[in-house]
Amino acid sequence: MRTWSKQRDERGSIPIFLGVMVVATALIFTTVDVVQLGLRTTRRAGDSANALQVADAGVNDAIQQAPTVPRTTLTFTRSGTLGTSGSYTYTASRDPARRDLWHIDVLGTDSTGVRRRIKADALPSSLFNSPLFVNSTLDLSSGVSLDSFTNGTSKAGMCTGKGVIGTNSPATMTFGSNGQGQGVNNCQKLLGLNPLWDYSMDGCTSFGDGSQALPPIGTGKCPPAPDTFKTPPKPFTPATVYPPGTALTNPKPADFLGTANQTLVCDPLQLPITTASTKSVQSLVGGKIYYFKSIVLKDGCTVSSPVLLPAAAGGGTDPENPVILYADTRVDIGNPNGQGGSINKPPATTTACGNTAVSTVVDGKANPAYYYCPLWTAGLRIRMISGSSNLVNIRSSGTQFWGSIEVPTGTMTLTGSQIEVWGAAASNTASSNAQFTWHFDDALTVISNGQYGLSEWREEPLPA
Repeated sequence: MRTWSKQRDERGSIPIFLGVMVVATALIFTTVDVVQLGLRTTRRAGDSANALQVADAGVNDAIQQAPTVPRTTLTFTRSGTLGTSGSYTYTASRDPARRDLWHIDVLGTDSTGVRRRIKADALPSSLFNSPLFVNSTLDLSSGVSLDSFTNGTSKAGMCTGKGVIGTNSPATMTFGSNGQGQGVNNCQKLLGLNPLWDYSMDGCTSFGDGSQALPPIGTGKCPPAPDTFKTPPKPFTPATVYPPGTALTNPKPADFLGTANQTLVCDPLQLPITTASTKSVQSLVGGKIYYFKSIVLKDGCTVSSPVLLPAAAGGGTDPENPVILYADTRVDIGNPNGQGGSINKPPATTTACGNTAVSTVVDGKANPAYYYCPLWTAGLRIRMISGSSNLVNIRSSGTQFWGSIEVPTGTMTLTGSQIEVWGAAASNTASSNAQFTWHFDDALTVISNGQYGLSEWREEPLPA
């Protein structure tokens, strides 16, 4: 009996074993399917992430290409590859209302065929964000004044609170003793908007890593925080100015007037030219590019028939069609002796300046409203070629000037008393030996430094 039971138990274990094997095999196949599904999902997610990275590379490529595109180009399309990672194709289109704004539409494709789509907007950084920026040494007389404006139709429009000096070297920013700290005629006090404002300007900012010192603070100097502050994390660098005709500047060579080894004198009185290497003009031609070794702008020199914006858009000159003056060595603004005169003075017409021209408002010095013509200062740009120790000198007593100045590796000096400027300037060093007043045109922020950055980035559904 025991022998028969033993044999029966051994024979019964085979079906049990086979059943266990069937169950185990089913579990193994199920596990493998789950693992493979997970691998496919992971691989698909990786491919999708790669496609997004490829599309993002297309956005960066469009941002790099934007500064090189002629102003007359409304759209451009470009394709590229990232080795074995995939490829992208994009179209960039100018905004119809703001021509320096690009709308970018990118389709990125992974090497496996997975696609992602990105739309982005790119805007250039502003070349001028304040009346005056100096990279290193700034030496000012104590009677200086900086303010800002949008137009001349109201006192508030003549004093918008953006009269800020910027510097990378606050330790080298000094205020001299001329005027003994008096004569600060800022717009807030003169116009009665803030009679207690005893500072030279609306504020100061020092660029750096955040550990740098603050500029000098006090009456006749920079105001205390929060109007004077530090801006980390890096210094601000004025845009490099290349000679016209190089690939980086993009104007047509046929637009140039002049040669780099001559001097240009803009003098409505047409004083006798004493050297064969000097050319003289009565007024600068709107929308043209000039390139000379040195340039002299005398009383009455102005932009002739500039390209204007419609009055409905605020008037003023079209910032995309300025007179551009390139020089290698120096630019002198104002007459050499006596009163310096007015250079590029705006006209008192509604065509050029919109409602500003017909306003009866005057500023604290009794200057008429049309002196604050919107964007008129964008119509004349002085650009000193980088890489040389060049100079822009605003000279003589009472000189008035409307325009913008770039001296990224040189010096700007004011060598006369009671000089008054409407516009902006960026230079390596700057100094003045007497009182001056500087009005920043807020509209100058539309002038690009040629470096674009993202203003918006978003993923979009794939096209049908």
